[in-house]
Amino acid sequence: MKSPRHTTNTIRRAGPGRMRRPARIQRAGTSAVELAVALPLLLLIVLGCVDFGRVMYYSIALENAVGSATDYAATHRFTDFTRSAWEARVRERVSDEMQGVPHFVSGSLHVTITSEDGPDESVRVTVTATYPFRSAVDWPGLPHNVTLRHRVSAWQYR
Repeated sequence: MKSPRHTTNTIRRAGPGRMRRPARIQRAGTSAVELAVALPLLLLIVLGCVDFGRVMYYSIALENAVGSATDYAATHRFTDFTRSAWEARVRERVSDEMQGVPHFVSGSLHVTITSEDGPDESVRVTVTATYPFRSAVDWPGLPHNVTLRHRVSAWQYR
C-alpha cells in the first residue's frame, strides 16, 4: 500500500505549519486570464488581415477592369466621328467589370482615356481609373480613405 504522500490529490505540507495545494488546483483560472489577454490581440490581427484582404481585392478588381477596357480599346479602332461612342464603350467596360465587387458604387469610379499618335499611323491608348476605398476599421497612423488608381497603356492593333 502506498503512503499518503505519493498520491496527487492530497494536500501536502509546504513547510512548518503551512499547507500547499496541488498544482492542478493552483492553475484553475490561468487559461481564462491568458484568453482575456490574448483575445484582443488576436482580434486586432484578424481585423487587420480582413482589411488588408479587402483593399487588395478592390485593387486587383480595378486592375483587371482597366486591363479589360484597355484590351477593348486596343482591338477596336475609332475615328474622329466615332471617338465619343468608343470612349463610352471603354468606360462601360470598366464599370461592367467592377460590378462583381461588393458594395461597388459606379458614380465613384472615374475613368480617363487618352490616345496619342505614334509612328506609322499607330495609336497608343491609355486607360486610367480611380476608385475610392474606405477601410472597415479606422486604424491609428494609417489613412481611413485611400484612392486606388490603375493605368494601362496599349498600342491599337491594325
